[in-house]
Formats: sequence, structure tokens, C-alpha cells
Amino acid sequence: MDEGNFPRPYEDVRQWLDLVEAMGELKHIKGADWNLEIGAMAELIYRERGGTIPALLFDRTKGYPEGFRILFGQHCSYRRLALAAGLPMDSVGLKLVSRFKEKLNMLQPIPPRIVKNGPILENKIAGDEIDLLKFPVPKVHELDGGRFIGTACIAVTRDPEDGWLNLGTYRAMVHDRNSMGLFMSSAGKHGRMHMEKYFKQGNPCPVVLCVGQDPLLLLAAGNPIELGYSEYDYCGGIRGRPFELVEGEIAGLPFPAHAEIAIEGFIHPGDVKADGPFGEWLGYYGSKMEDTPVLRVERVYYRNDPILCVARPGRPPTDYSFAKGMIRAAQVWDRVEKTGLPNVKGVWSLESGIGSLFNVISIKQAYPGHSRQTLFLASQVLGGAYNVISTAGRNLRFLAFARNDSRMRATPIQRSLNSSKRAKILLLAFLLLSPNRLLAQEPLRAGTIFSATQAPLWAAKEGHYFEKYGIKNLEVIQFSGGQPVTRALIGGDIQISTTGGAAVVNARLKGADTVIIARTVGVFPYTLYVSKEIRGAAELKGKKLAVSTIGGSGYVAMQYALRKLGLDAEKDVAMLQVGDFGTRLASLASGTVQGTLLLPPFTLRARELGLRPLYDLVGSGIQYPINQITTRQSFIQSQRETVKNFLKGLVAGLARFRTDREFGVRVLGKNLRETDPKILQDTYDFWLKVFPKVPYPGPEDATVFLEFMQVKESRNWKDFVDTSLMEELEREGFLASVYK
Repeated sequence: MDEGNFPRPYEDVRQWLDLVEAMGELKHIKGADWNLEIGAMAELIYRERGGTIPALLFDRTKGYPEGFRILFGQHCSYRRLALAAGLPMDSVGLKLVSRFKEKLNMLQPIPPRIVKNGPILENKIAGDEIDLLKFPVPKVHELDGGRFIGTACIAVTRDPEDGWLNLGTYRAMVHDRNSMGLFMSSAGKHGRMHMEKYFKQGNPCPVVLCVGQDPLLLLAAGNPIELGYSEYDYCGGIRGRPFELVEGEIAGLPFPAHAEIAIEGFIHPGDVKADGPFGEWLGYYGSKMEDTPVLRVERVYYRNDPILCVARPGRPPTDYSFAKGMIRAAQVWDRVEKTGLPNVKGVWSLESGIGSLFNVISIKQAYPGHSRQTLFLASQVLGGAYNVISTAGRNLRFLAFARNDSRMRATPIQRSLNSSKRAKILLLAFLLLSPNRLLAQEPLRAGTIFSATQAPLWAAKEGHYFEKYGIKNLEVIQFSGGQPVTRALIGGDIQISTTGGAAVVNARLKGADTVIIARTVGVFPYTLYVSKEIRGAAELKGKKLAVSTIGGSGYVAMQYALRKLGLDAEKDVAMLQVGDFGTRLASLASGTVQGTLLLPPFTLRARELGLRPLYDLVGSGIQYPINQITTRQSFIQSQRETVKNFLKGLVAGLARFRTDREFGVRVLGKNLRETDPKILQDTYDFWLKVFPKVPYPGPEDATVFLEFMQVKESRNWKDFVDTSLMEELEREGFLASVYK
């Protein structure tokens, strides 16, 4: 592998290890004892070895057969990080952070693909055959409360309401042959949020714990990304192709087809057991034994000659201290630039701070207070804001170096977690002293989904129409479905939603100030596709159908289609919340479900796969506002011109899409990641018929949903829809001007 070249793609940790060994960064160790010796050897090598710390692959562990291996140190070098992240192999130091930051800035999520088979299914054990200590789980520290099978792991959970998948790295201690503790430390952990939602419904929480997988997935699972954004999609975007997943037999949770070991089971409400202590990431035992949720194991899947991936927490350097610094630095750099902060020259998180406790930002000072502004912004963005969630009593520090020609000075910001009031007062004072500069740089955030219904937004971005009409700092955030977008809108995480639907009207009924300001799709654009063996509607009885989210627009459309086919959606079929179009198509093709609603280009792919169209909702002529532009009334009142300029950009993008075929096809290809010319041409033709010339909202944007939700009280549609912005654009001649 030559310096400066991009690394060769790999599919699993084994191929990754082959490349690491070719780089001279893998050390084989045979015959060590799982009881403390392996952990001690790893720590000595990390601390005492000069130069690059190698990855450590242990085999023939005492008491275990040859081939049952343990891997330490996946992310302890620049070159191994570059390999995992798909960056040029000469990415060293700040160049590594800068290149990863650029990748984050341009990242387009790629959803995973469900497959029927994979190497992880080579072996399967269930029932009395399960024994977690079949694998050489080490005891790493002398005072650890047990053997921890989960340290460099990914715990897969699904939001029971919205359907999005989360990967989190949480420690897991073996209790006995078929149970372990799963320690999700704080309420802010996404996996814990999922678990608590299941418990509130009175249900157990399904979990798949992978303890050997692609190092890229571990990088994502062990660092923060936005709520509602699946690490599978995120990592697919980083590596430029989808991850292949198989579904577990018990709960249907998808996990990597090329994983080494996957453990499937349930956490039941009230089922806890004393866990720990454990040697923690700052080099101390963080707590004594404490009650921790128990994962009851029902299946274990593993490859022949499996590799158990392990991390040794402790005082840095450790397995992940180096990687966390790179990831957090890139995240902070990317986000502060997106706020509009100028002249950022670099961000670095010192390994001694393990990506959280000591962060440095270099800027070229442009105005008085620039460095102080930098510090406050950095402390609030992704990668930086995480610092405030920590153990009380530790002092967390950002340091900004402001360069001004011949002199450079450092401005520190120290935040004691016992002084939260003081931190709030300082932040408030800063906002009051310089509101215009800070507020002017706050990005406008729009929530969207991965669907061709978003083509007007994509066209406006591609044609730079938002910038043309004064929106210089638009940040588009992709969610797994329309309901999470609406929740983000209500919570203030975004200011504009480009999805709309029943969730917006329902939120308004419950007291939110959400309001619809435009509509880009006013009909059901779906076709119901079914498995090859389904010949008629009657054969769908007792079958499973996939929708994105229960209660969303696609769910409503599915109910309508089934009603037209003479079926009862509540009694005749089982509706499963599966995710986006790509995931649903993959589930249908693999036989996991027997039907789902699709739209182009996924309908074209479905035909190629031999799947059968059963009911065409497009041809039904049903008027249904499937895609709207929504915001909050309070935001219109405070930022009316901003909202109006957003609509100008969107309308101009829509007009360009409709009138410039080559441009429209290019936009679809880029955003749908499709290269087949025929599919793109057919997709463009379809959406050209669906998208209106002007995205005017109207009464049906509210009345359709009110009727569907059987709202008994009389409500004026204008309580839900604000037509004034589009009316202004028409009076000013703007709507006509974009087609001249």
C-alpha cells in the first residue's frame, strides 16, 4: 500500500487485518492467559513501545482452542484510522483531522442493505447450548468485577416509535452462560432512550450486541452523532457503499452480515443485577457494584475461528483515546465552521483528554472577541457540547489560539460541572454583549428525509438558489422519517421541515405552533409491491407489510391501498416499522416482509428484482398532501424574511428542476446515488408529473388529515396553513419570474 494513496476497500475486520499486517502494524501473540495477563501485556505495549503502537491479535489463549482470537488496539495509529475512514494513507496529524472534517462536510448517508446470508451465520447456538464464555473473554484489570465481553462492541437497538436504528458502545459484563449486564451510563445515550421507550410500553427491549465488527462501525458507535441518525447510514456514507445486514431470528434486528460474533436477546423491565466495578477510561475504578440492566441471551451467531474485539480502558494511551481525539476534533471543526465562524485554521483534541477534556482550536483573529466567540461556539456544537455530560467535579477545558500576525495568545475557557450556574451566566452575558454577530452566524437548519420527494430541495441546493436569495448558511439534516423531523421542529433543533404530513397537523392539535407554508407533493406517489409468490390481494392475509413509521404518511397510504383491495389493515396483515425505501425494498427482496409501498426509482429496482406491483396509488387520483414545507409561527414572526427567502430558493430550484431536464436528472442521480441512465430518465419523468409548477398550500393540507384523524370539533384549515408567504411571492411577481 503506497503512501498518499487511498486504501483498498475491505469488507470485514479480517480483510482489514490483512491490510494492517501488510502495513507492518499487526503483532501476533500466542499462549497468553485471559485472566489479567492479556490486559497487562496490552497496557505495557501501549505505554512502553516507541513509535507506532501495533494492533494486537491474541491466539491460543489459555483454556481455548486455536482460532478463537482476541483483537486489541484497532485505532491506535494514523494509518489504521485512515484505513478505517477511507482516507489517503498519508493522512497524519492535523491533515487526518482536516480530511475527515471535509468528509463529514460532504457526507451523504447511504442506508444499509438487508441480505439473507452472511459469514456471521456460519454458526448459531440457542437454548441450553448458549455459553458466553465459549469465547475467550478477558479479565483486563485486577479489580474488575468480572469478565467484560463488551468493550469494543456495538449494541444495536431500534426506536420502537420511529424505527431508526442506533449503534452504541456500552460495556457488557458476563454474569453467567446466557446473561450479561449492559451498562448504558446516562439518560442521554440513544440506546438507553430506546430501552426506556420499550419499558414505557410494557415491552422488553430487543438488543443485538456485536463484539467483533468493521472498525469503522466501532468509530461511529463510540462517538456522538445526531439523535435519529443511524450509524449504519452514517458509516455507509463514509465508506461510499451500503453495509450488508442480516436480521436476527428473535427480534428481527439487523446486524452486520460480516460481523464476527453477534449476541441477540432482550432486556426486560425491572430486570437488573449488580455489575462492576470496571477500570474506567481515566485510569480509575469509576464506581463500585451497581444495578445494571440484564441482557437475557436467546441466540448467539458467530463465524468460524471468530475474533473477539476488545478495548482496554485506562489512562491514555488506550485503544480508543487516539481515535476519539481525531473524531471529536473533526466534528468540532466541521460544526463551528457551519455556524459561520471565520478563519478556523485547525482543531485538535489531545489524547491525554481522550477526545473530551482538552481541546485546542486555532484561528486567525478577525475582530475583537473572536477567540471568546470561538470558545463558546465550540462548547455547544456536536463533539464539543458532549463535554458537559460527565462526572461532576472534573474541570473541562477548551483552549483557543488566536493568531494576529506577529503575536499569538491563548484564551482558555474552563467549565466546572459544579458551577453550571456560572457557565450559564457567562454564556448569557456573551450573547447579550454581541447578539448581532452571533445570531447572524447561526445556521438555518432544515430537516429532510431520503426520498425523491425532496428533489426540489436538492435542486435548490445544487443550483445555489438558497445562497442567491440570502440563505448563506443553510444546514440540511436528514432524518429517518417524517415524524422525527416534526419532533425536531417542535423541539427547536431545526427551523424548517421539508416533509410535513399528519404529524404536523397532530402537533398543532396538541398545542404546538407548527404551520404549513407550502406543498410540493399533493398525491400519493406510491405503488404497493409484493413478493413474487403473491398473486392477488387475498394472498396478503396473514402476511407482513413494511412501512417507514407507524402513523406516518406512508402508513396512511398503506391503509388506503389495503382498503381498496378489500383488506382490513388492523386484522388481515401485520404492519412492521422498517425504515426508509431502500431498507424496505431490501426487506421485501429478502422475504422478510411480503409487501411495501415504493416510489421511483425504487419501483424500477423492484421490477428488476421480479417483485410484483399489486396496487397503483398514483393512478387512483387521490389528493393527499404527502410532502409539505412547514415551520413554526414563532419563527415566522421573528424571521419572516428568512422564511420567505427559503421559499424563494425552493421555488427557484423547483422551476429549474422542471424546465432543465439534464439538470434535474443530474440532481436525482447525485442524491439518490443512482447511475443507471434509464432509471434516472424514468424517475425524472415520473416526478415531473407529480411536482406542481408552484408549491401553493391549500385547505386540503389540513382537512385531509383532520378527517383521517376523525377530529370531531370544527377547525378552520387556516389554523394549520399559512398561505401569506406564497401570496406575497405571487404579488411581487416572483413566482412568475422563475419560469421566464
